[in-house]
Parts: sequence; C-alpha cells; structure tokens
Amino acid sequence: MKVHHALRKLRGISDIRKLMCKVIGFTLLPDQITELRKKIEKLDVEQNGEISLDNLKKVLMANAAGSGSYYFTEDEVEDIFNSMRLHKKKSTTIH
Repeated sequence: MKVHHALRKLRGISDIRKLMCKVIGFTLLPDQITELRKKIEKLDVEQNGEISLDNLKKVLMANAAGSGSYYFTEDEVEDIFNSMRLHKKKSTTIH
C-alpha cells in the first residue's frame, strides 16, 4: 500500500524534485536496488524495460484484493503516468 500512496504524492512533485529523486536513486545500495527493481517489474507487464500507460492502468486499477474497491481511478493513473515522465514529450511509455 505504501507504493500506492507514493504514486499519488508523485503527481504533485516538481520536475526539479523528480530529478533530485533520480540522482538519489544512484546512491542506493544493491539490496535497495533489488527491492525497487521488483516493484517496478510489476509495472513492466511486457518485461521490455518500459511502462506503458495501458499496462499501468491495468496494474493500478486492479481490484484491491477482491474488496470491490480499486486502488486508482483512470484519471489518477493518467496523472501519475504523466508525472513520472521527466521529459514532457508525448509518449505512451516510460523508460
């Protein structure tokens, strides 16, 4: 559930802060990188090193453990996807 909360917060973060997070990512220890990679690979449904908007929607809009509620709305997922792109050129994937 922590990942879902962090993705919601990401929508409001400035580009400079996202860049700083990227820089900090280079200081992670090997165990931390392994754990982060596992979480990202869940979003990389096609296992091609990219996260597409369609696949992100499938993963994040999945029914929350059969509870009848969903983690995110379609609009929220689109906002999250757009906020994850450091470069704002129109594309349908995040690398």
